[in-house]
Amino acid sequence: MVLSLPRNEDDPNFIRSEIDEIMSVSCYYEKVKNFKEINGTNVSNKKYRLSIDKCNNVLSTEKLSDGFENISKTWFIGGTGKKPRNCKPFFPKSFCDHCGQIYLISGTCTNPKCPDCYSRWRYRRTEAAVGRLESYRIENKLRLGHFMVSVPPAMYNNLKSPYAISRLMKYRIYRFLKIKKVYGGWIVFHPFRIYDDKKKELYDFFKLHEDLMEGEFALWKCLSNLSNWRDFVYFSPHFHVIAPYAHSDPAAVDDDFVFKRIGDLHQTEDVVKCIMYLLSHTGLHSTSTHHNIKWYGVLSTARWCLRRASSKVQAYVVWKINHVLQQFADKEGYNHRICAVCGGSLVSIKDVHQYLYRFSHNTQHRLKYAFNWCVGNIPPPDGKTLLDLISSNNGEDRKFESAVVLRDKRKRSEFRSKKHRLISDKKKYRLLREKYCNGLIK
Repeated sequence: MVLSLPRNEDDPNFIRSEIDEIMSVSCYYEKVKNFKEINGTNVSNKKYRLSIDKCNNVLSTEKLSDGFENISKTWFIGGTGKKPRNCKPFFPKSFCDHCGQIYLISGTCTNPKCPDCYSRWRYRRTEAAVGRLESYRIENKLRLGHFMVSVPPAMYNNLKSPYAISRLMKYRIYRFLKIKKVYGGWIVFHPFRIYDDKKKELYDFFKLHEDLMEGEFALWKCLSNLSNWRDFVYFSPHFHVIAPYAHSDPAAVDDDFVFKRIGDLHQTEDVVKCIMYLLSHTGLHSTSTHHNIKWYGVLSTARWCLRRASSKVQAYVVWKINHVLQQFADKEGYNHRICAVCGGSLVSIKDVHQYLYRFSHNTQHRLKYAFNWCVGNIPPPDGKTLLDLISSNNGEDRKFESAVVLRDKRKRSEFRSKKHRLISDKKKYRLLREKYCNGLIK
């Protein structure tokens, strides 16, 4: 997709339409909530209004009582909290190492409660979890299993805080899993389940939103878009475990917890889908950013990580995770690590100085601007400057890119090249000459 610069630069409607079109391919872009209008104009942002209506939507349903409202009201699921004050609406995240396209993100707090940063948190957590699980499975030639441990109703009143959940994991759940011969793995806490009778209502609501994926994962994503999502769930705390194992003991009548082996995860695709689903409704407490995701046993932080695997296993796991996550992101409508314009790789904007030599002078000018904006050297640009900054480049031929004029003149000195005169410093010049030139002279 190649976008041209607006002919009428003073037309705010044209500027807004161009920005909306470019932001539709931005990295990790799903919602446009908390996106402000252009300063000095009265243009209504259609996408902003639609997202507000969608995320503040109320699906009327019958309210049921489970008897634990005082406890359940303190727990949330991902993306249902309020946007923090320190979370910025626009921020340059990455750029394409082939065409120089700059990608923005909506949100910078990386808080799982934030509706804008929640999806990016899911992808980052999934990438780290799959890397550790897959590397251990390959190195030790084991299989990965998905288990569930449910808490009896007599213990519900004790699960009021993340600290109580951590103590329950440490002193009860870990020991119980080791008795079942599940000696280590990834464990996550879930406080809610969806009413079976109300899944049909959510599926009907889901049909109106084609951007969501089908299945149980889609139901929880629909709930994150409803302001009355608590009317569809009931308090039923349980734990999900993904762990490598050789053989596990079945559930017994005299067990302290309800134990269930759901099945094995044979492929990396299965592991990614399972972890994405589990992170879609993990328990988040109202008074803490603690997410109750733990590693225990042989996969604890002190005993295993991806770097402890062999170099061949590391290379294979990293390649496989990036490939599978990109396929999953394509189904969700995200740009995970691939440029939507030319198909190149996305690199962090903080590493831009290592890639400047690849681009033309105009593209270097824009990349330096985005870097200075990212590190805080200059304030965020206005609407016209933002349009010029993120306009797509021509990925086929970088030599004939159209000139881009940045109109933000508040700190022009940031883009002036500073000449470092090494000749004046005789000692430094001599050391550099000895280091780089003596070998060629010989």
